[in-house]
Amino acid sequence: MEVLLAIVLFLISIALILLAAELFTNAVEWMGAIYGWTRGVVGSLVAAVGTAMPETMIPLVAIFVYGGSEGIEVGIGAILGAPFMLASIALFLVGFAAIILRKNWKAQLNVNVKVFQRDLTFFLAVFSLLLMPLLFQGHLISGYESYLAILLLGTYALYVFMTVRGGEGGVLEPEKGLYLQRRRSRPSIKAVFVQLTIALSLMAFGANLFVSTIESIAHIMSWPALIVAFILAPLATELPEKVNSLIWVYKGEDTLALGNITGAMVFQSTCIPAIALLAGVWKLNELAIFAASLTLLSAVVILTLFLLNRKVLQAPILLTGGFVYFIFALWVFEMAI
Repeated sequence: MEVLLAIVLFLISIALILLAAELFTNAVEWMGAIYGWTRGVVGSLVAAVGTAMPETMIPLVAIFVYGGSEGIEVGIGAILGAPFMLASIALFLVGFAAIILRKNWKAQLNVNVKVFQRDLTFFLAVFSLLLMPLLFQGHLISGYESYLAILLLGTYALYVFMTVRGGEGGVLEPEKGLYLQRRRSRPSIKAVFVQLTIALSLMAFGANLFVSTIESIAHIMSWPALIVAFILAPLATELPEKVNSLIWVYKGEDTLALGNITGAMVFQSTCIPAIALLAGVWKLNELAIFAASLTLLSAVVILTLFLLNRKVLQAPILLTGGFVYFIFALWVFEMAI
């Protein structure tokens, strides 16, 4: 009965989170259309941040609402799990979709080279910074957490500036009308903000329920909460939203498809870890370090192959993310037996 209840609550929390994410993304896309944001901004910033909102809420609720050792483990696991899933499985799915849809093993993705290289370079830089606290475990530098948090936030601000200034692509009009004003061809900005408020409220409630369910599952399975959160949180909240990327691949909008993923990787590796650092809860154990190392490995391999291939992004390059995830899956399986 306990297991069944946990599963039911888990599914309910996911449904609420995904509903909120759909409302949020739809509203943000219309905000972009109203204010005339470019395609590069929509892909790497608007869509990326919008689809990353569920994963953003979960660690915040875990750390600040639940707290305690398990709450912090769930928060850290969710923070590290999102970039890992994006750098491995999400990129793998985009590459696999390109091969299937274009019926070519060496299918080329017509991605904006500048956007793709910029996003992965920023990600590698900021994600590497998240491992810096390992150098200061002896408290050689007092208050390094605050300095590191400011550096992360400043780096993301620079990333936003460069993305907006780049202006890649034209203005993208949303395919769907605003949910609160479906009969209007162009919604009012007031309705957009109302829908954003509703979405964030639903997301907060769903994230709260999700965190409590994660802790229950961790107890039932006798697994560390960090590992359970690392696997379930991103799979349940990040990857379903990456269906947007697969749809864009189908439409030939490869820059939007990949920007949706790589932009989210940058966001998830700066703003949320910065909050955890300022709260003084950024503690990495061996499990977290191993997972973070795999994330870096996947991103480094993909970027290196992209550069060696004369900045031509072919689908097999993205498939390497799947092999990195396979390593992680073997490790989890070994822990479980």
